[in-house]
Amino acid sequence: MGRGAAVSVSQNFSFRFCCESKSCSIACCHGHAIALNPYEVLRIKEHLGISSEELEARLLSHYDRGLPLLMLPRDPCPFLKGRRCTIYSARPLACRLFPFGMLCDGKLKTVFMPCEGVGRGRSFTLAEYIEEQGAGEYLAMWKRWVSFVEAVERAELGSMRQVFLKILLYNFDFTPKGAARETAEEQFLARLRLAEGLL
Repeated sequence: MGRGAAVSVSQNFSFRFCCESKSCSIACCHGHAIALNPYEVLRIKEHLGISSEELEARLLSHYDRGLPLLMLPRDPCPFLKGRRCTIYSARPLACRLFPFGMLCDGKLKTVFMPCEGVGRGRSFTLAEYIEEQGAGEYLAMWKRWVSFVEAVERAELGSMRQVFLKILLYNFDFTPKGAARETAEEQFLARLRLAEGLL
């Protein structure tokens, strides 16, 4: 496959890739904003050790069909210092999967994105790459988020419910009854279940 191709690929898809951050244009850290799910927001918040309010000030706030979203700007990314990612261990799924991207049009598809490092370095299957990048749990949480987003799109959300959803989904300094959990995964899933009760 040539560099720059955008095609659907399977878990056993094989490719060669080497991140050449010293010489590349770091296109993975620039471009359109990335929508973050609450799990990703929580992981970044915990990594930085800051409040939800402080983190939200670095992100873009947006509503899509009534769903509150926090977006990671990438022009450039606020967590890119020089050529170094300051949230690397808590980076979102989109960053972990690069040079792959996820699309959702009724079913999940994985597409190959343009990158100078494609075709160089070590050989991986997509499944091996997901494991190496620590993306398995992120991918599971993303799929759960997609299901929630689809439910929101079918619901009629008034402005008050939209505001409450944003607090419930993204304000991790506030712990609603029934959402207190030990791990980020448990907290995200508990908040999602409470949010589904508002739909």
